Amino acid sequence: AFAPHIEIGILAGLILSLALLIYRSMKPRVAVLGRHPDGTWRDAARFKLPPPHPELAILRFDGPLHFVNAATFEDAVLAVGRDHPRLKVLLLSCAGINDIDASGIDTLRRIHRQLADSGNRLACCGLKKQVIDVMERTGLWNDLAPHAAYRTEDHALQHLLPQLSAPAPQRQGFAW
Repeated sequence: AFAPHIEIGILAGLILSLALLIYRSMKPRVAVLGRHPDGTWRDAARFKLPPPHPELAILRFDGPLHFVNAATFEDAVLAVGRDHPRLKVLLLSCAGINDIDASGIDTLRRIHRQLADSGNRLACCGLKKQVIDVMERTGLWNDLAPHAAYRTEDHALQHLLPQLSAPAPQRQGFAW
């Protein structure tokens, strides 16, 4: 279609490919997890699975956490807070996060602070070394480390569930 100026066609293809890449990065897959009968952690909404505990929710974010999708990540956290009014611990399943930038760090720092201010806790499992390295350079790791070094969801639950109460009266939830 661009003959004899093939370079215009190549440039148009490149621009469209970059636009598609940015669009897909804006909407990574986000899921609240539940224990599937086969023992794995899966999308609770898709498989109609209950949360692991009334006061704990597991949120999985599949993609790099950067300026393009930090708002999507924060919206997902807010939705978990709305949907789980008794929530005391939000466990982020971070195995899908392979990169993080300053916007992602700021979003995590803000979420951690808001949860702590309302008496709740942010925990992480499956963090990759390159993400931890950025957190260490920015000082965020010092705040998250006590509840962010869990290898898997099961490892985190082994430590977090004993700290939660048995099903109790309704809490006010997140104070956003």
